[in-house]
Amino acid sequence: MFSVGLRFEEEAEARKAAARLLMRFKVTGEVTTRPLPEGGWLVAVDSERKLPESWLKGLKATATREHP
Repeated sequence: MFSVGLRFEEEAEARKAAARLLMRFKVTGEVTTRPLPEGGWLVAVDSERKLPESWLKGLKATATREHP
């Protein structure tokens, strides 16, 4: 299991990134989107496999947590 949190400033950016992970990259596992208390939006990803760094960089987000 691979987990990472991606922080976005706008809700639309977060939802677009979540959709891209699920539809284009075919990520299997769980992808959720929620507002952060301090502002911004979090896309939490719990994937069945490690995601390539190039995918994460292409989403233009700030990684907030990552653990194998």
